[in-house]
Amino acid sequence: MSSTFLQQAIAEHSSRHTELLNSLSQLENVPDTLKQQTRLVDELQAELEECEANVARLFEKTREQRRNADPGIIPGGLKFSQVFRSRKEKEKERERDERNKRLFAEAMAEETKERERRTELEKALNTAQTSKSELSNQMKEYDTIYAKIDALYALIFNGPTPGFPREDELEQSVQASYTGVERAKAAFGSENEALEILSRSEKTFRECQAKMKDAIYWATASMLAGGRTAEAKEGSSLKAAHALAQKAQAFVREAQQFSTHVRTLENPSIAKELPARKENDTEFHETLKASASELGNTYSQLLAERRACAERAADAKTAVHNAEQAVADRKKELHELRKEIFLEIVSKLKSGELAEPTDLDFEGLQDAPPSYEQQHPYSYSQSRSRPTSHNSHNSRTISLSSLPPNFIGAKQEANGSYRPSYASPPYEHVPSSPIYDPYSSTPTPSTPSASRSDSSRPRTARRPLPRVPQANAG
Repeated sequence: MSSTFLQQAIAEHSSRHTELLNSLSQLENVPDTLKQQTRLVDELQAELEECEANVARLFEKTREQRRNADPGIIPGGLKFSQVFRSRKEKEKERERDERNKRLFAEAMAEETKERERRTELEKALNTAQTSKSELSNQMKEYDTIYAKIDALYALIFNGPTPGFPREDELEQSVQASYTGVERAKAAFGSENEALEILSRSEKTFRECQAKMKDAIYWATASMLAGGRTAEAKEGSSLKAAHALAQKAQAFVREAQQFSTHVRTLENPSIAKELPARKENDTEFHETLKASASELGNTYSQLLAERRACAERAADAKTAVHNAEQAVADRKKELHELRKEIFLEIVSKLKSGELAEPTDLDFEGLQDAPPSYEQQHPYSYSQSRSRPTSHNSHNSRTISLSSLPPNFIGAKQEANGSYRPSYASPPYEHVPSSPIYDPYSSTPTPSTPSASRSDSSRPRTARRPLPRVPQANAG
């Protein structure tokens, strides 16, 4: 955009810009106030939760003391030693009761104080939440006005701005920042997806370990007691463990497709092949214990990979937040710079330092319409004429530059200024029709319809209809 166009755009939108700035100035304290109010609401909620926990704790503390202090409640029957007590024992019991009553009174007072504090906190929290809701509505209005000003700046300053290289630099920086945000989001999405898949793999490994534990139990039972039932349950547990181990490894391979940082785990023997008991094999349970140990090592590796993936996902999430914050900061900086440029040009226009652009300033600055030769070599433009009493048909304006050269030559020949400047097309490309070239000097032969005296169509001999075979009458 040239400086003349920029000055004209700013002059046309200066009143709207001033109106939006005045509306925004009335709400300029809303963002900071809303942040403070949000912080106050969070603090009140935390205090209220703590107060409710104290009330519940004190209630449990005084409930037993209430029961002991109530004279109408006797915890149990009196023993013989309690009926016939000495005077010293009665004094000790009276002192103990007085101490318990004093502690009970103090606990009740503390509980009552906490209940009153809870009531005050609830009232303060309701008031703070109401104020926060009002500030949130004002913040929406603030964001709407700010977005309108930002859209106005984008309309005026979009593209190169002559005389303000800093504005062009910041605009390109904002666009580059958006690319960084998309890249960070893609990295976070990949790591987060890999983390979820590894979590499913971890759950599958735990199920596999449980099945291996069952298989070892039934293998031991089969060795000690024998029986087909133990062998059947042993085989069922081993099949389930084998399938779960393969499934868990498949999850790890799937996670590697999303994140190249996930390392390949050791493949335990239970995932490679299904263990089979040999005949009279008394050490089969030991083989299963070795397979369970291998499975435990693989599970430990998986836990380490999952923790590392969780850390990478957290770092990627932080990177997304930082990238978004960088975009917001650069957009704010660009917004403030455009505002400064806008106000500076408006001030110069009002003071007369810059003259308002006129129609003469735009002569030669407007872009010329595209040439028809750039659109298509044989294109033409259509323009509809206004209907009159004599002619209501659509007229077409044809440009000479859009016509083929042979048509232009024929037109010049008809006007007497023809100069042949092109060669005839080769014969192999000319059709055999005698009317191929409408501008040829050879006269067009007459058609049969032109040689007849009447305008009726020539009659042609009709072809006889095919005979349909008929059945014999006899």
